[in-house]
Amino acid sequence: DFICIGEGEDTILKFAEYILGNCSLDKIDGLAYIINGKAIYNNPRKPIKDLDSIPFPAYHHFPVEHYAGTNNPNFNRLFWKIFTSRGCPFRCIYCVSRKVFDNRWRVRSVKNIFDEISLLVKRYGVTHIAIQDDEPLINKKHILELCDLLIESKFDVKISCRCRIDDVKTEVLIKMKQAGFYFLAFGTESGDDDTLEKINKHYRYHDIFAGLKAISEAGYPRISVSVLCGFPWETPKHFNNNLRFIKSIPSTIEFYVGPVIVIPYPGTLIYEQYHRQYGFTEWWLKKPEFEHLTIPDNVFFKYWMPGVNLIDNYNKNFWHYSKKTRRYINWMALRIEVLSLKSRYSGFSLVILLLMNLLSLFLYRRWPRLEYLIFSRLTRPATINKLKQILKCKTKYSEIINPFYGKANNTSNRSN
Repeated sequence: DFICIGEGEDTILKFAEYILGNCSLDKIDGLAYIINGKAIYNNPRKPIKDLDSIPFPAYHHFPVEHYAGTNNPNFNRLFWKIFTSRGCPFRCIYCVSRKVFDNRWRVRSVKNIFDEISLLVKRYGVTHIAIQDDEPLINKKHILELCDLLIESKFDVKISCRCRIDDVKTEVLIKMKQAGFYFLAFGTESGDDDTLEKINKHYRYHDIFAGLKAISEAGYPRISVSVLCGFPWETPKHFNNNLRFIKSIPSTIEFYVGPVIVIPYPGTLIYEQYHRQYGFTEWWLKKPEFEHLTIPDNVFFKYWMPGVNLIDNYNKNFWHYSKKTRRYINWMALRIEVLSLKSRYSGFSLVILLLMNLLSLFLYRRWPRLEYLIFSRLTRPATINKLKQILKCKTKYSEIINPFYGKANNTSNRSN
């Protein structure tokens, strides 16, 4: 019935006043609603300038067991999320973040951030925190001051965050590692200079290579990178350059890759550029024509190599791919997933995982029922945990982590 557009903290407070009869709907900036079948959009709400003015979430009103099926606060490495800043000054053509948080970068004070981390660690026993900023490294002095406080505190907490690959410096990464930043995710998106230029990344392949070198020199053992492919201008040359990029990741780094197909979300530059040409104007109102397929959770390869069935995982109708292009994309995604596995496994473990995943993929594409009969038992939480331990599995955010609610492991040692 009602939608908050943009940042919602102030909007929801005003909406509460409306419910209490203290203001009218048309006075609430950032609110959209329907009256007599007509959509009404109020004035947009301005972004919050002082992020320190926002109180910490009322964590005590959200018991972990209500969401996890367990009272273990560390059942999942991504459950406890914080923002240290909002907004992103970059204008990547596929990104919707600026429609929510604006282009202006605003940052919380170092003390305010540290106080929230301290609250989570001391009161709730949290050992893993995921920073969800678009780009926390814009101000190096700021992140270094936070690292100093974390090191001084001696908190046993691991922190993951997302960064731009061209923003990393070896000395900064070393300090972050000392402070407990154990995992970094990079939205690299492509290893092709033509695509990087057209999507407004403002860096080139040689910048990615330099960033990977800095990561290796800093001794980071584990990262993730993303490959966003299927742009309307891309050819086999672009896909081969993506593979070149993945192969260039230093052997000292275990990496995880998320190959995905570009989706033209409303409000993005790529949507505005191509929706008329490709006929997907207001596609979100035209289900199921543009509804992507969802692979069931009990398909074996989805857990270990989720990107291998790339075209079928995502919508095929946006860009009208030819059969040749679809084959290239799927082949590229398979190669990338294999390279990712090779960075984490070797010998017997690697051979077994590859054979099982390729068999699962082959059967799912041709006889999904047979894939289910053979592999469904191996996708049960207890069985996956056992298999990971046998193969000495390392997954994206820790050595052994169970993604299923209520089946967590109590591992809290800091990674080196």
